Amino acid sequence: MKDTISIVYMADIINSRERLSSDDYVKFRNAVMKINGMFSEFILSPLTITLGDEYQGVIKGRDRKDSIIKALDIVFRVEETLKFQLASVELRHVIYEGRIDTEINELIAHGMIGEALTNARQELTELKKGRRMCKRFSIHIQDEPLLSTQLERCLFLNESITDRWKTNDSEIITKFIETNNYNEVAIALGKDRSLMWRRQRSLWMREYHEVKNLIHDMVILSDI
Repeated sequence: MKDTISIVYMADIINSRERLSSDDYVKFRNAVMKINGMFSEFILSPLTITLGDEYQGVIKGRDRKDSIIKALDIVFRVEETLKFQLASVELRHVIYEGRIDTEINELIAHGMIGEALTNARQELTELKKGRRMCKRFSIHIQDEPLLSTQLERCLFLNESITDRWKTNDSEIITKFIETNNYNEVAIALGKDRSLMWRRQRSLWMREYHEVKNLIHDMVILSDI
């Protein structure tokens, strides 16, 4: 599998020295392991913590579009998983489609070289400088600058929604992530249906799901 076009996914914790305690690190490591298990079918080289507060991996779906969608799904799942486990922690994410020159290491995301890995790390560095509108997400789809920018903008919109969420609403939000149906959430949590309808609106859960659906549709309907 030398010299292949692949999806590299990297992420790091913002201001980790101030925010990451030893207990937080354990939660962070466990969350990364959980994501690897959930998406094992689509993670060609597992998400591997490289510098204590940073990880990288290689994503591969059934085809090119599916690879991009699965990488984006992993970003969403990471954000959803860590949102309430590590409420004070925010991550920067880079999805970079490009060439990997060496054999892909299917056991650990180390020992590989190529422009995809080099450029993904450079994008992570650029995000750290904080000069972009979208400060936490960088997407690079090869030869598709417009699609890349559109996906970044959608993730920026998504962030504006999730920033409204509070830790004490974690149970309700987690259920609304599973199903965007307030009746089902009310039954699952033993809550009043009218209350769950109001909470769905106040938490912007419908908008959250629509952004995720829009991201999928943009990739599916693209010409890549």
